[in-house]
Amino acid sequence: LCSQTVGSRYDLVCEGKNGYIFDPTNVTDMAKCLLRVHAVGQDARDRMGQESQNLVESCSPENFGSGLISATQVLYDVVTDE
Repeated sequence: LCSQTVGSRYDLVCEGKNGYIFDPTNVTDMAKCLLRVHAVGQDARDRMGQESQNLVESCSPENFGSGLISATQVLYDVVTDE
């Protein structure tokens, strides 16, 4: 479950595939999401957990650092070509 106010929700939660997004200001919506998780059964919850694990495997500090270096290089190339 993930609140719709979490900035990374689009990167980390695919509705129904690995979790559910709820409105944190709506108690009924939160309760419905909890009930959905319960209703899908253990096998589906296990699959959702595996999907989530697959998503975050690429979210390592090393990958973040590599992406940051690449972005910095692109910016440098753009600035120095002016």
